[in-house]
Amino acid sequence: IKDPQDTIIFDRQKHIELIQKSETLGSDGKLFTNRQGKIARASFMEKILVSLLTKLSNFAPDAGIWLNTQRPEWNDANNALVGHGASMVTLYHLRRFVKFFAKISANTENKTFTISSEVHAFWFGISSTLLKHYPNLHKGFSNSNRKSIIYELGETGSGYRQKVYNNFSGDKVEIKKDKLLHFFEMVTEYIDQSISSNKRSDGLYHSYNLLEFNEDSVQVQNLQLMLEGQAAIISSEFLNVEEITKLMDALFRSELWRADQQSFMLYPTKKLPDFLEKNIIPKELVECSNLLKELISIGNSYIVKQDINGNFHFNAEIKNSQVLKSELEKIRKEVKSDTFSNEVELVCSLYESVFQHRFFTGRSGSFYKYEGIGSIYWHLVSKLLLNLGESIVKFSLEGESAESLQQLVNFYQKVKEGIGVHKNPKNYGAFPTDPYSHTPSMMGAQQPGMTGQVKEDILSRFNELGLVVCDGEIKINPILLSENDFKQELNFTYCNISFQYLKSDKKQIEIEWNDKHQQNISLNSNALPCEITHNIFRRNKNIARVTVHL
Repeated sequence: IKDPQDTIIFDRQKHIELIQKSETLGSDGKLFTNRQGKIARASFMEKILVSLLTKLSNFAPDAGIWLNTQRPEWNDANNALVGHGASMVTLYHLRRFVKFFAKISANTENKTFTISSEVHAFWFGISSTLLKHYPNLHKGFSNSNRKSIIYELGETGSGYRQKVYNNFSGDKVEIKKDKLLHFFEMVTEYIDQSISSNKRSDGLYHSYNLLEFNEDSVQVQNLQLMLEGQAAIISSEFLNVEEITKLMDALFRSELWRADQQSFMLYPTKKLPDFLEKNIIPKELVECSNLLKELISIGNSYIVKQDINGNFHFNAEIKNSQVLKSELEKIRKEVKSDTFSNEVELVCSLYESVFQHRFFTGRSGSFYKYEGIGSIYWHLVSKLLLNLGESIVKFSLEGESAESLQQLVNFYQKVKEGIGVHKNPKNYGAFPTDPYSHTPSMMGAQQPGMTGQVKEDILSRFNELGLVVCDGEIKINPILLSENDFKQELNFTYCNISFQYLKSDKKQIEIEWNDKHQQNISLNSNALPCEITHNIFRRNKNIARVTVHL
């Protein structure tokens, strides 16, 4: 089966061969094989590298990760960005991904890692391009520099895909750990440069950008403020405590805040133009084009029409710039303009300035429901809560004082209070314990169902309980628990150990072993929750109960 471009989209013969192989080999018969017919196997490091390199082959400096697949990101409302959009959201997440695996790689005893020769060539190509353009990190990327790096990274990715389509050779190559760590460090520098250039004047960060490809350059245009970018930048581990505090303060003062729901919208609310306000060419733009003025004077309405109010409109039959160019060619003989070719480009430019097709994102810029304009998307609010909570716990474990974190904890509680479960049915618009997709500006919660919010809120609750596994130890760190989270006590189990949190003046941890032996660990009487941290569980399977007096 082929598509209109004669590209094979379903290989029926290959399908039959795989079914036949699976009848004799079982499920292994459907697995990808190398040129020797053996199952292609990959190391853990190779799988991680392929995920990273694939994203980097679509990297656009100052813009993010180029969105050129059919379904970019998790936000369906932005799917119209495919082709000319770039995601800073993905780049924020990629930073955390790189830092995490750099740490894992550094802590291994391995001096080298085994990967496929094709993946090694992929890595070498990406690495070489980043090294070549490294000097631009300190002085910034020009539009021409940006096009060069985008095309070089993209060609490397295309080369790798072509090799995969022809099956892996089966050859393996060793890659040294120190070279890999240097690569991770360089990638992080590139990501950080783009993050810095995407900080907005209001202290928030851009989420998505537009790429405009020209003959010798690629320009970047910023899209509107979106909540996604703020949740993602907090998760990226790029910002310190003070910077996240400033970001959250700016977020609560931004156009994303909806006071009626005490929560955040995906995008600022705005009023879309009415039908009769659309497709109006400003008169000053008409005056810029000799061709349009001539067509109007001779009464030719194939391109432009004038209504009874004197307003000018493009012919409604023209659907895009390509159709416009085709229609202009049809009337070439009817006009006297000596600079017709130049006029065609000018008219097409005017056409795009009127309709601004490049800025069409999808539902996010055209609907008032379904994660559109003015809508709160509850999954993302819970994602913001989780990312903020994880950052607070991380800073606390790294030694930040309770005083320096208290403002962030206050922001955390304020975000949490806006989530549905903490509201009454009248305010929420539904049973507050039921998960809903979104809340438009004109009504209560809509689209019930098991959304991603449920997962995020469960993770946040575990985070609030304050048990953190770190270097083989469980640390008690309930910095996110508030007075409202439990009455007098809170009970749960973890690793078959019973935990009990009590409101008390004792400020101590009581440990009871299975043999009834007990140990009390006194805490500073003025200790705040973030200071209750004790490494008492290292490889110890004999503890029966832990009581924490808060």
